[in-house]
Amino acid sequence: MVGLAAKLDAIPMGDGCTLLDNSLLMLTNEHGQITHHAGVQYPVVTAGGAGGYFNTGKFVDFSDQNIQLV
Repeated sequence: MVGLAAKLDAIPMGDGCTLLDNSLLMLTNEHGQITHHAGVQYPVVTAGGAGGYFNTGKFVDFSDQNIQLV
C-alpha cells in the first residue's frame, strides 16, 4: 500500500494536487482478533483525500463503546 501511495503521490494533477489527493486507498484486516465474529477493533488504514471528501491527518478511535452520542 505504501508503494502504491507513493506512486500516486508522485503524479501531479493540473490543479496543484496529486493523484493521491484525488484517490482513496483503504487497508483493513481482521488479524489478531480473539474471535473474528465479534466485529470490534478492526484496523482500517486509509491514504489519500478522495478529492477533498475527507479531512486528512486524523485518528479516530471507536473502541470505547460506552460513549453515547446525543
